[in-house]
Amino acid sequence: MIRHIRIDSRIRQATIAAALASCLTANAVPLAVDGSANPLPGTNEATDPSLTPAIGGLVADSETTFAYAAYDGTLTDGAISSRVVRRSDTGTLDFYWRVSNALGGRGRVNAFSIFGFDTATYEGDFRNDAFLGGDVPPTVAAIYLGLKQITFSFGVPGIDDGQQSHWFYLRSNATDFTAGTMRLSSYNPLPEGDAILSDLFEAYVPSTGIQQVSEPGSVALTGLAFATAFGLRRRKRGVNPPAPVSAV
Repeated sequence: MIRHIRIDSRIRQATIAAALASCLTANAVPLAVDGSANPLPGTNEATDPSLTPAIGGLVADSETTFAYAAYDGTLTDGAISSRVVRRSDTGTLDFYWRVSNALGGRGRVNAFSIFGFDTATYEGDFRNDAFLGGDVPPTVAAIYLGLKQITFSFGVPGIDDGQQSHWFYLRSNATDFTAGTMRLSSYNPLPEGDAILSDLFEAYVPSTGIQQVSEPGSVALTGLAFATAFGLRRRKRGVNPPAPVSAV
């Protein structure tokens, strides 16, 4: 089902500001929950060692295909890769996604939204580690707490055909995960600023009521092992992959 929404002008404005800071690195960015656009500077394992997962820390790994019509009727299709990774320092879970737009589809992906992601505090960013690759980073993230929606915007033109996003992530205080939903959107290139939405797909989100642990569960992986764990061609591991669900 194709749906149209209006794009919050604050996301468009913050995309420009975020582009100016895109060369910086930092730890995960604390995200305001008032719907404002939070610029994402990008980070990596060298800057933030807490991003190093525990040994055996790849808890879940799946790929979900998508396809929906763009404004001119051309197809936007590709895959969303999802990872759940256990941190080496706290034993809690980080949730990662990467969007890959298929070559020849011609439609662009401008935003990714996750629904039902509940945690005590909200922090996230994208990874700019050279060994993880990626063509297009998300520039801003916005949380609409009342809707339980978190949106990562890739700006304009977005993820073009044949391109993939950087890995981007949200931290949590959970030690287990459950099912939420996710979807993609493509912005109208015209000034009206509405968007076409994909259907909803099942996604990994933190399991509520799980308290953060204080001690790491195991020893850290090396960067090389992490690169292998996050390789583009890795498939399902540990749980069944997310499946499509009906749009609301």
